[in-house]
Amino acid sequence: MRALTLMAPLLPVLALAGCASARSQDAEHARTKQELADALKGATQTGQTECIDPQFMDGPQIIGDHILLYRNGRKIYRNNLLGPCPSLDETSTLIVKQFGSQLCRHDQFRVRNMGESIPSAFCQLGNFTVYQLPKKR
Repeated sequence: MRALTLMAPLLPVLALAGCASARSQDAEHARTKQELADALKGATQTGQTECIDPQFMDGPQIIGDHILLYRNGRKIYRNNLLGPCPSLDETSTLIVKQFGSQLCRHDQFRVRNMGESIPSAFCQLGNFTVYQLPKKR
């Protein structure tokens, strides 16, 4: 009973902290959604593939903690990771554990951020959704 009495004054503080965290997550989600919309503006989804040849790609462009975009000319390859990668942000360096010459679904990578000497836990690639940008006039 005494422990409950001591915790009672903290409940409003904990509730406010939870609200602030939810607002922060909502703002991050909105920013990620807008950044993705800007990157894919005018593009048409044309299919999916399990692998891409990273040798001929620009990128990745990192969007939020779960989306990577690779570009090859007018094609954009969007990869929704298999789960969020908490250490991932736009300044991250990816250390990819690649098998063969292509980057494929289920390939793993780790994140290394500036100022950090130890990379993150492994994150995993999903399928690649292919988008086609229109021809410039």
